[in-house]
Amino acid sequence: MVGGISAFIAAAALGPRIGKFDKETGRPVDIKGHSVPLAALGGFILLFGFFAFNGSSQGHISQPGDGVIVAIAIKNTALSATGGAFTALIMNKTYFGDKKWSFLTTLNGCLTGMVSICGGCNQYYSYSAFAVGIIGGVSYMIITWLTIKLKVDDPLDATAVHVGGGLWGALAVPFFSYEYGILFKWNKRSGYHLAWQLAGMASIFAWTSSLCFIMFFTLRKLGILRVSFEYEIKGLDIPKHGEAAYPAESYGHGWGEKGDALAGLVKSAVSSSVVFTNKGPINYTKPVD
Repeated sequence: MVGGISAFIAAAALGPRIGKFDKETGRPVDIKGHSVPLAALGGFILLFGFFAFNGSSQGHISQPGDGVIVAIAIKNTALSATGGAFTALIMNKTYFGDKKWSFLTTLNGCLTGMVSICGGCNQYYSYSAFAVGIIGGVSYMIITWLTIKLKVDDPLDATAVHVGGGLWGALAVPFFSYEYGILFKWNKRSGYHLAWQLAGMASIFAWTSSLCFIMFFTLRKLGILRVSFEYEIKGLDIPKHGEAAYPAESYGHGWGEKGDALAGLVKSAVSSSVVFTNKGPINYTKPVD
């Protein structure tokens, strides 16, 4: 919850990226991300990190029964991640999204499922863990939609992943815990646990939102929260870091521009009337533009 609330307030204070919302219709414009393969790699790193995170929440593994508890936590994390991923994928394809089989939406649904399971990862039956993930995926899609409706530009969907997963994850424990969950063993303890969870959620929301509101809107008022128009359009690599993330001299586009590593090869091919294709070199009698 802390990360999601912080992300929402920061994004609201910062404002949307240039061109994110159409000036006439107000509809969001898709701004392509950096690299889907790198996003996939990051998602898988997070996934395996969650296995370690939830599994190690036991705090030790040397006592009798520790191994079983750790195994249950890791198994439930995988099941909840699966439920969240499939739910986000199907909802995006059928009704609540752009009607595409979106990998990035699926990845965020998976992450939301893992966030949702954290509070009770060792307290759920297998089918309960999967159900927690499914509802986590639904919460992700709804909060993503709501964030866009509010015209808050959250490029990573951190609000939807962590607020959706965090809120639902905190509520899921008093309902789905096999020891004292309301759906299994309704009693006085179950009611108290639900009340404690609600009080904790309210405390987290009040503390985090207050501090983040003061911090981010103070930075905005001082004019140091957002870079200039030129920097945002051209990027921060050169003016802030003094080096390009992808220098043209390293890769080029293969058509002989200055500094291109392939320029010499292209020039040589043209001068010798040979062009290289995917089938190998062929003779070429016409001039090459």
